[in-house]
Amino acid sequence: MGKKKKKKQESTEDLHYKAEVEKYKDRLVKIIENQVEKFDQKIIYIAGGAFAISSVFIDKVVKLDKAISKGYLTGALCIFASVVILALIAHFISIKANTWAHENYGESSDDVLFSTKRSRWNCAINTINYITIGLLIIGSLFLLYFIDLNI
Repeated sequence: MGKKKKKKQESTEDLHYKAEVEKYKDRLVKIIENQVEKFDQKIIYIAGGAFAISSVFIDKVVKLDKAISKGYLTGALCIFASVVILALIAHFISIKANTWAHENYGESSDDVLFSTKRSRWNCAINTINYITIGLLIIGSLFLLYFIDLNI
């Protein structure tokens, strides 16, 4: 008789443990979603700020008709515009991925297929995010070089 109580108690503990794990996973998902949203915002703010700095520099410090190596400025502005567009695309893909995951989670008994498809969405988003970081660095270097040449 003592063994049956122990089994029942263990299964109750297992259920409680599983519920706590699910709560923890839900909190992690919310944290990750919040971080992704903040990342997208920061990328757009930084690229937008670089546009503003470029405009102020051209307007107040160096007149565009007297500037040398204008290609660096043009390149920087094009790169910053690309960063903003890519960040918006990544955000759009993220929305589509979350919608897809919400609609398909638990629908199929094939968890491997769901995980594989989810990994594809995540890979696309991560790739775009890495590209935006790289482009932001390159665009900043172009802008700094243009400023250095024209001061």
